[in-house]
Amino acid sequence: MYIYASVEKASTRFLTELKKHSYATPTSYLELLKSYHQILKQMDEVIAIRQQKQSIGLSILERTNKEVEAMKTQLIAIQPRLEAPQQDTIGIMAELTVQQKEVEGIEEVVCGEEAIVTQQANEAEALAEDAQNNLNKAVPEYNEKIKAFQSLDKTEISEDKAYYRPTELVIFVIASVCYYLINHKHGNKRRNQ
Repeated sequence: MYIYASVEKASTRFLTELKKHSYATPTSYLELLKSYHQILKQMDEVIAIRQQKQSIGLSILERTNKEVEAMKTQLIAIQPRLEAPQQDTIGIMAELTVQQKEVEGIEEVVCGEEAIVTQQANEAEALAEDAQNNLNKAVPEYNEKIKAFQSLDKTEISEDKAYYRPTELVIFVIASVCYYLINHKHGNKRRNQ
């Protein structure tokens, strides 16, 4: 009855607003009922699908809850085994802290020794440069003395043996050799220091 009354009101309003007549016939009612029946079928299908999804979701939730409970019991069972490595880790961290402090102390000593070694290396380099400079000065003199020594004949040497005082050339060569040997010994001592 309600549908019939609402259709009658709607057709009166349709006539007043659009100036067109609308007729509600038994065929129209049958089509309306058929449409309601189709909508009801569709809604039943939608509800069935939703109900199926919901039941699947509930079964998944139940299975998940069971798995979570099983995992909780496993976690409780292995908790003591997990705490032991944690305590070991804390001990190792404490040991590492102590070792880090020792390393820092050693690092300070190494830095101090590095400064000393650097200073000694600089001094050694300066001595090496000084020795090279002395050598560069002495080599030409040495070569001159060698040439002078090579220029001596056996006769001059045998003559010098006979004399109480050797010739000036022999004195010059012997003095050069002595000078070279003395400087060479002092140069080695400087290098060794």
